[in-house]
Formats: sequence, C-alpha cells, structure tokens
Amino acid sequence: MIRDGFGDNDIIIGDIDLFRRSLSKPPRVICFRVLQYLKLKWMAKTKAWQRFSETAQQNNTATNICIDPLLVVSNRPILSNIQQNELKSLAHNVRASKFTLFSHPVPELTSCDFAVDWRFGKKWQPQYYKQYNFYEQKSEPYDVKFPWELSRFHYLVPVLAWHWYSGEDSEALCWVNKFLSRWRDENPIANSVNWYAMEASMRIVNLTLMLDFVTLIAHDAPSDLSDEIQKLKRLLIIMLKEHGFFVWHNREFTDIRGNHFTANIVALLLAAAVLGQRGYRRERWMRYSIRWLDKEIFLQFLPDGVNFEKSCGYHKLVLELFLIAAITRERLGIPFNKEASARLVEAARFSDALIRPDNLAANFGDNDDAVALPFNFHNPHSHGAVVELARSFFNENIGSVAFREEEKLTPLFLLGRCRATPAAPISHELFYFVNGGYVIVRDQDKGFFLMVDVGEVGMGGRGGHGHNDLLAFELYIGGEPVVLDPGCSGYTSDLDKKTLYRSTASHATIELFGEEIARFAGHWLISNDAQPIDVSVTEDGEKIIICAGHNGYSRIASGSKVRRKFVINPSRQEIFICDEIHVPTDDAKIRWHFPIGNQNCVRQSANELLLGIKNSIQITSDLPLSLKESLFSCGYGQEQTGRSICADGRLSSGDFCCNFKFYRIQ
Repeated sequence: MIRDGFGDNDIIIGDIDLFRRSLSKPPRVICFRVLQYLKLKWMAKTKAWQRFSETAQQNNTATNICIDPLLVVSNRPILSNIQQNELKSLAHNVRASKFTLFSHPVPELTSCDFAVDWRFGKKWQPQYYKQYNFYEQKSEPYDVKFPWELSRFHYLVPVLAWHWYSGEDSEALCWVNKFLSRWRDENPIANSVNWYAMEASMRIVNLTLMLDFVTLIAHDAPSDLSDEIQKLKRLLIIMLKEHGFFVWHNREFTDIRGNHFTANIVALLLAAAVLGQRGYRRERWMRYSIRWLDKEIFLQFLPDGVNFEKSCGYHKLVLELFLIAAITRERLGIPFNKEASARLVEAARFSDALIRPDNLAANFGDNDDAVALPFNFHNPHSHGAVVELARSFFNENIGSVAFREEEKLTPLFLLGRCRATPAAPISHELFYFVNGGYVIVRDQDKGFFLMVDVGEVGMGGRGGHGHNDLLAFELYIGGEPVVLDPGCSGYTSDLDKKTLYRSTASHATIELFGEEIARFAGHWLISNDAQPIDVSVTEDGEKIIICAGHNGYSRIASGSKVRRKFVINPSRQEIFICDEIHVPTDDAKIRWHFPIGNQNCVRQSANELLLGIKNSIQITSDLPLSLKESLFSCGYGQEQTGRSICADGRLSSGDFCCNFKFYRIQ
C-alpha cells in the first residue's frame, strides 16, 4: 500500500530544523528550498507520486524501435582472456549471490528484503520518504547505506554485459527482469527507504547502462527471447521515468554543492537523453543538467584537478560521473568546452598520482566505496577504471601507473578502445597540487609513496567529507605500508565513531592541548579554524623538502603555532620529519600520532621501533615511542583494530622541536 501523505506529528520537528538550516543560506538557496518544500508538500497531499507512476506505466513509450545505445558502444569490444574471465566471474557470482557489498556477503538476491540491513536484520518499514530519520543513537550499528547499496543495481550491469558479449546464460534476462520487478513492487516511488535523491540518481546511471545492454542484446537475440527483452525494456523505461521525475523534484541544490548535486544533474542528463530517444521528451531536465554541468565542473574540481571535498574516494566518484556526462554530451553533439575537458584531464592526473604501491588509492577523507563505472565493481578503492577511461576518452597519456588489465573493461565497453599504458618514469615523481593542498612523492620502481595533506579542511572550509588531517600523511616504504590514513568505517551506523574517524587523534599529525585542529560542527561540517600557512615544496639534489604549518590551535591559546618539515630521499627510501611547535602557555599537552594499521612492530629501544614483514623499516624519535590500539578502515562497512605509534610530551611556554625518522634498513 502506498502512503502519499506527510505524517504531521512525525515531521514537524524536521520541518522546523529544515527552515532553521535553510535561513542560514543565501537568498537564492532559501527561495529554491522553500518552493521545493511547498511543492513536495502539495505532491504528497494530492497523491502526485502515485498518479505519475500510474501514468508512466500507461504511457507506451517506444520499446521496439531500433535505437543506438547511449553509453555502451554498438560493436562488441575485443577482450583479452583475463578480461573475459573477470567479466564472466562477476556475472556468475552475481547470479549466484556470491559477492560482497561493503565487504559483507550479500543476501540471497532472489528473495532478499530491499529495506533491510541484512547484517542485523534491521528493517525500515515502508512509509513516505520524508519521514525517515537516519541520525539517531542506536543499540547496534545498523546502517541504511546497506539497503541503499543493494538498491543501486550496479552489480547487475556485468550480468547483462556478459550476456551480450558471450551469448551465454540465456536465463539472465528473465532473472534481471524478475529482480527489478520485485524491487519496483516493494519500493513504490517516494514510499520506501530507498527513495533518496542521491540513491535514485545512482540508480539512473545503472538503469541507463542496463537499458543499453538490453538494446544491444535485442539486435541479434533469438526469437524466443523477444518477449522477455520487450518486458525488460519496458520495465527499465518506466523506472527511468519514475526516477527522473523523483530526482527532478528532489534536486539537492544549495550554495556549496557536493557530489550529491553532481549525481543529480548527471542522472537528469541521462534520463532526458534516454527517454528523449524514445519519444518521451524532457527538455527541461536536459537544459537544466547541461547548464549546471558546465558550472559544476569548475566548482567540484579545483584548477589542479583535485576535488574540493578533500576525499580521495569522492574524487573518484565525481570524476566517474563527469566522464559519463562527457561521453553522453559528446554523443548528443553538445560536448564540454576545452576548459572543462582540461579540468577533467587534471582530475584524472590526480587520480593517477594518488595510487600507492598496492595499486589502490590513498585513503584521505571519507570513502563510501561508491561506484559509477561498475564493470569491475568489487575493487572500489582502485582508480584504475576512471583513469583508463580518461586516457582513452581524451586520447592523452595521463599519469604513469600500469593498472590491471581488468580495469580496461570500462573504456572497452564505453568507447570500444583503450589507450596503451604510458611509459613508467625512470626516477621518482613529485606532484604538488597547490589548489587541492596535497603533495605526493612516489617512486614506483622502489615501492615508495608519500602523500601529505597541506590544504584546508575541504569543501571551501566547511569540511564535508574531509577530516581533521592537516599535516597528516600516508607512507609506503619498499612497497610496505608504514603510516596509514584510518579512513572511515561508516556514517549513520555509529555517529560517535564517525566523529572519531574524522578526529585529529586518528591521523598522522600533531594533537595539541588535547583538542581538535578544528572544531566539529555537527556530523558533517568542520569549522574553518585551521588554515595552512607557509607551504613550500622544493628539491635539493636527491632530496625533496616539504614545509607547511597552521595556526588552528591559536583559538585555544593565542599565538600557538605548528610547523612540520619533511625531508624525503626517495632513492634511499627515507623520510625525516622535524616538527616545530610554539605555545604561549606552560604545561601544554602534546601528542603525536602515526597510525600503522595492523603492521608488525618490534621495539628496539624506548625511542626506536622496527616495522614490516621482515622488520626492515626503522622508526626513530627524539621522544619515547609508545603503541596504542586504534581503529582503521580499509573500506565502508569495514573496521579493524590496529595500532598507532604515539609520542607524548608537556611543553613549557616558548618553542619546541621534535624529530622523527622513517627509513628502510639497507
């Protein structure tokens, strides 16, 4: 049963909170939100959602005319044996429900409840989508992102891709049809936990890819599959209508827009293009998405290509979305201009630069393992697919990392080609992303990697998906992890733990007065207390010198300053850190943190530790070093107990200096 009305008692507090937050915004945003709020109220009261859904089913949009796919190439790409085996394995594992989401085995797909976090059996009862509250204290860490991820459908794309490519698994179409039909029956538009603008936007991406593959399958399918193909086409078109309608009326527009609004406008572009091909024109969606895509690309990506939310994971997601938009716009004859395309190339260079020796991305900021290019969705921490797509789409040598062959499935299916891997550098690489606030030193041959945060907190000083990690770093020596960023294990599952993962104490930086570098402002925002100062990057022969500081602690004791200097020798695999601290008060508490995950660690002396599989990495300090338990996460929904190396002190008024050295024993 569909519930279309607001429960007045349920959401009056939410209404008040909405208006309170909206009034702090610029007039344009206030106007948009008030009008959107009133429109949604009216739609709920008049059962507009239900009426639209009924109309979408009755409107017989063309399903049997010959239409070219929007994103997928029309000719089957030539795949290597490795690529074929990867795609086949993914498709078979999905059909058998033998894969993971957020590193947890999925429930049986033929009978799963789409409104349940299956780890805990927590079910969100069906109701109008505005009535849910996900920010609550709870007795067990269930998380709405689990049913959301299950409902994004990205894992269905390899199933249809393999069927089109190989002609195998004739039951795949029927299986996908039943799966999506059941989802739609259990999730009527705007009346389940899975109706959220970001989630609907991500579904549109995958529904579009699925419709492309079904369209291609129809070109040469045997006659006994024609009815199933038409049923699936019709279902996908109905769902695209419903999802486009929902996203249009729930656009996440604000003054400082993030990845959600990007997903909204990319989804509207895809929905308008796909439906327009079939006679269901949505010119308003198209015009809106084109206009805002042209603007957002320069907000989301700074001039050096770094995504302004200061999260490696969300950088990948937003780049994936914009490349999907770039391909779509090129095929519609309205490509991005040269400046926008150049910005995407720079964004892809950053994605390549942050690849560690384990071939995965560094872990700065939040990471929810989101995937918009799902041809090898089980490896969300790799930026390989998006870099390979950018290399092929722009026909440029972007970066230098040789990614796994499976990562080239994306350009092969979307472009029909892939570009040869650029030549590897013969020595170390130095990248200074001035606008984004990162410095990276990498020697791929020696397995050396250092990435340092020397920038603001993210999202123009608001935090968002950024953390309190100014002056923090990730370090690999000889291919082994030495110092790690802890990541983030979840969002609404445990709000206190989310705060812990964002905290100064969780990162490889300096904690002074027992306080945060910058104050938290709710579950998502961080105050703009700590701005980087005196940042410089220089080379002196074999050495690279990085200097940076901040005055974030001056809000606690006026005049407090923190400075950090890195002296790096990649060829010798060593890094020297000199921290200079000025405090105007006596007995100031100070602590250094160096998270090492679950790396093996052996004490040599009070001030010396050995790390690594063969104890081949030495750490020395001017101060005694201790080990404490700390949490770290290698992906959303994952958590492990590891350790952090710590050094503690009490400072008298004035200047203090402490040195640390990390190096490989020759």
